[in-house]
Amino acid sequence: MKRHISILLTLTLISAKSYAQDVEQVAAADPVAVSGGLTASGVYITPLDSASAQKEFTYYLSGSLNLTAFGVVSVPMSFAYTNNALTSTLTCPFNRFSISPSWRWIKTYMGYASMSFSPYTMSGREFMGGGVELTPPEMPWRFAAYYGRYYKSQAIDSVHTEAIYRRVGGGVKIGFEKERFRVAVNVNKAYDVASSLTFGERDTNYVAPKSNISGSVEAWKKLKDCSDPLRKKISLLEDISSWPQGWKFEKSGNGVVVKNSSGKELATVYEDKIVAQGRISKGEKGNELLNFEPLIRNTRYEVDGIEYYTDALGRVEHTKVDLGKHIDKIDKRAVETADTRLGNQQTRAVDIKDGDKGADQGGHIVAARFFGPGEQINLYPQSATLNQGAWKVMEDEWAKSLKDGKKVEIEIKAIFDGESKRPDGFQVDFWIDGVEYNRPFFNQ
Repeated sequence: MKRHISILLTLTLISAKSYAQDVEQVAAADPVAVSGGLTASGVYITPLDSASAQKEFTYYLSGSLNLTAFGVVSVPMSFAYTNNALTSTLTCPFNRFSISPSWRWIKTYMGYASMSFSPYTMSGREFMGGGVELTPPEMPWRFAAYYGRYYKSQAIDSVHTEAIYRRVGGGVKIGFEKERFRVAVNVNKAYDVASSLTFGERDTNYVAPKSNISGSVEAWKKLKDCSDPLRKKISLLEDISSWPQGWKFEKSGNGVVVKNSSGKELATVYEDKIVAQGRISKGEKGNELLNFEPLIRNTRYEVDGIEYYTDALGRVEHTKVDLGKHIDKIDKRAVETADTRLGNQQTRAVDIKDGDKGADQGGHIVAARFFGPGEQINLYPQSATLNQGAWKVMEDEWAKSLKDGKKVEIEIKAIFDGESKRPDGFQVDFWIDGVEYNRPFFNQ
């Protein structure tokens, strides 16, 4: 019989200072503001399989630290570490450290990081190395570059049946943006380091090193659309075969009201967004339109004041909310009597979004304590270690700031690998009374 003992310790350091980025206030600001969190957890398993390389007691440490200098220079750092011997031989190990200093329109990446150039080339792929993004607001030019290691080398042994070269790569992206026009070009190269593995002359396990060059061109131009965009949006809705028969679409002002077969209003569709309400009332399973998988592709949803942006596969890739305005907007009396967790929706998120059963939980993008919707639009499969650890520490910081009367704005970007519905990680940027903080998370 296996016994599991889990230990969880959280420590939060919170700063309480507001900075404006003009010269006078920068000069008057404290030199350094510090915030962050530390999470420690452990699992004790006995008895172990005699052939297992895992330790009886495994501990996990993860944490984040954000240093802000004079209110304008932000230096977020994060790390994850475990003593589990199994991770020391992985090509993408659990133990990792990242730091992402930024100043105005300059952002850098060091350690384990991920960047996105294009859905078809470099799209959130994790690497160990460095990168930079330049987005000057007064100029139309954009620039980004990175270089680092994708995989560690791994020879064949009693555990690994396939040899893996150390793989490195890098890329550059240059863009030009105007209000009605955008163009960008990116080129990426990855290759295996031949010297990272050695083979005998007659070694039957020989694997040839590989290399690859990829690139893409993105161009966008806003044209005058003489057609009826509202009609096109109605057609899009009616063409989704997975939606139940009997749903009704009624024109109302500048939008189209969507109702289910019982006549209950689910959302209003406008030219540039879909506005809906989550958790309609106690005892219901939530808003049916927000529980569909996938959601409408390349669409902006506005749910109770929270903005969700979907990608070409209908996955929520970007979420924005001003927590204070969102909470004030909601009828708290109605929400607090509703079934906040919506039954099995969190479990369903793991089942239908490529989650790791037994290790993942249905994690809220905007937490239930901030009145985030309980429907699928607000749920990701999220590692239980992350969900109950470093992510909760960050949410505790937001909650304390709100309690202290501060303005809290957040943006959460999910990082996906290929067509997987489970994020590999998250980039969280948030502002407390205008001071920016950056927290990268690995979903494990």
